[in-house]
Amino acid sequence: MKEIYDAKKDPRWQQPVFDCEEFREIKGLDGKPLRYKYYHGTFVTEDEENRCVKFSFCFPLKEHYQGRFFQHLSPFPGPDEENAYFDRPALDNQIVFALTHGAYFVATNMGSKDPFKGGNSDATLLYQSSAAAAELSREIAQKEYDMGRPYGYVYGGSGGAYKTMSCIENTNAWDGGLPYVIGSPYALPLCLTISSLGKRVLRHRLPQILDALDAGGVGLAAIQSELTELEANTLEEMIGLGFPPRTWFMMQEGLMDDGAIPVIAPIVKAFDATYWDDFWQKPGYAGYEKAESATKDLVAFSSRIKKVTVGKEVQRENIGSNGTNDAFLKQLSKGSTSLIELEDVLEKEDLYILGLEFKILSGNAAGTSLTISAVQDNYILLGPTYGIDDLEAVVSQLQPGDAIAIENADYLAFQHYFMYQSVASAFAPYAYLNERHPNLPKRPVESVGPWIAQGGSGSVQDGQLQCKAIVVESLMDEFASPWQADWYRQLVNQQAQKQGMASDEMIRVWYMDRALHNDSVYDLGPQTVNYDGAVKRGLLALSDWVEKKIEPAPTTAYHLQGAQVLLDETADELGGVQPRIELVVNGLKHVHVKVGEKVNLQATIRVPSGGGQVVASRWNQTGQGQTTYGDHIREVCYGEEQLAVTALDSETYQVANQFIYDQPGTYFAVVNVITNPLPAGKRDRFLDVLNLDRVRITVDSCD
Repeated sequence: MKEIYDAKKDPRWQQPVFDCEEFREIKGLDGKPLRYKYYHGTFVTEDEENRCVKFSFCFPLKEHYQGRFFQHLSPFPGPDEENAYFDRPALDNQIVFALTHGAYFVATNMGSKDPFKGGNSDATLLYQSSAAAAELSREIAQKEYDMGRPYGYVYGGSGGAYKTMSCIENTNAWDGGLPYVIGSPYALPLCLTISSLGKRVLRHRLPQILDALDAGGVGLAAIQSELTELEANTLEEMIGLGFPPRTWFMMQEGLMDDGAIPVIAPIVKAFDATYWDDFWQKPGYAGYEKAESATKDLVAFSSRIKKVTVGKEVQRENIGSNGTNDAFLKQLSKGSTSLIELEDVLEKEDLYILGLEFKILSGNAAGTSLTISAVQDNYILLGPTYGIDDLEAVVSQLQPGDAIAIENADYLAFQHYFMYQSVASAFAPYAYLNERHPNLPKRPVESVGPWIAQGGSGSVQDGQLQCKAIVVESLMDEFASPWQADWYRQLVNQQAQKQGMASDEMIRVWYMDRALHNDSVYDLGPQTVNYDGAVKRGLLALSDWVEKKIEPAPTTAYHLQGAQVLLDETADELGGVQPRIELVVNGLKHVHVKVGEKVNLQATIRVPSGGGQVVASRWNQTGQGQTTYGDHIREVCYGEEQLAVTALDSETYQVANQFIYDQPGTYFAVVNVITNPLPAGKRDRFLDVLNLDRVRITVDSCD
């Protein structure tokens, strides 16, 4: 019998010390101040490691409290994570959402100064300290409101999803959990490395690939002849391994980097120290066999420093943020504006910058390896580097004559690491890989993925939920392939059925099409929507499920094709909360028209049962415009919201528009549709759930 952790019985958490208790204000959606009571404190324990557990609570005024709390878990907790939520814009602010939806908000630093405890440290502290804060918050809430035990719901994305699953599988502190954009025990380094390898090998073919996949495109089969053997094989393998190929538009637009690879790669190196030489020196590995995927972009360059022009640290916004795409940045130094001039020019045709290491071989900083962000002739610019607290302090030690090397052999080896893991075929990508490459050498150590999962959350998922759960997963996730939500759902259902429960009695999975990994509400563009509204609706649905026994929306209708997740577009019950859209232009997905000719666009929208109603649409005439990414760019790619919506029945709607093009060219007209549980006049913008569709319009000259 599995032992379930009870924080109330743990003596480590019986002596909280509060250093702040005061009323504060935070701006709501309407710009007006929301008043709340703020608590901050620390658990005092005998051992120093547990003494670093800090927490903060934000309680709404009594008239706004409905008997629950929401607790968010960061992907990569830092020492002050409990206070990382206050400066976010209102629509993107977890505290504001909680205060305006009947809940108080709980946050902790999870007792860790590092994202992955690993090694000899006890990573269970991550979920145990979170449970301790949850239980302490209940004691305070009962005194504040003179009411009974509050219901509690924990949620988090990416690395925070691992922690959320660990919390709801191993403790009794919460009544529901919502992990989003989740991984499996083998997500790392698999998902990061297949993405990284694919975009490097296919970087010159992305326009053809994306055009074939886009509205009115010819499909991937039709462009096979345009690809080299390496490119064709890589594309096939990326799809077979579960990577969503539409996501590569981000690289074409300069928005896609390697994610957390700079943080994960050193962890894998510590776990499997001999791999990096084996890859290049032992038969069967792509490096030794001189496979084109390994050698094509190989760099091995040496020189000496000629001059160092000292600059300053790059000022990076959101350095302390806790989103799914930027929380790992806390583990990296900032970049540098110092310019390093070398005695020799790095001459390589089609140089691939990502993954280049600047290794210092002599001088005061000998033995240090730094990340390169730019190379121009014999000039080098350094980028954010893992394990370096002060990059400029290292740069200041460099002197003319110091020997250096620029290499990427380890980076190229890491991109192939997933191929040599020994993983059961129960995980869809490895079913594909084991069949396609049955004779590859396997690493002599156990697979690194579960070790990372254990170190980053305190446990490896077993599916033994102690409370209800809703999973929100993105279908265009560039860092956590969508098949993993299906894997977890099956795991939970297997455990539930052992207890005599029906399928999906404990869990729902809501897939979100056109959504990426990042959890900012401002992620929006002519290719993508955000999933934030689904997360917020999920929290409220969880509370109704637990507190009122109201069933949430069923799991999204989907099926697996290998490791690819495909929506069941014709299903009677769509499931989930996201609308499905079919946009046509003059009745088709692709039309040819003349300059000045009017085109008629019509979108038919199916809203899943209980998914609310269409409240507005937004249009983009060309498919161009800056993609909103993070908090830096607002919704510049769409026009004003249009409220004209035709309801065909309770779940089917239509919106329409007309465009005229005055220049020849190929355009992608886009409609972005917004649904909400409330009608337009009472709309709760926290609960907006979006989707989009595109059509292709080829405009010919009148000649």
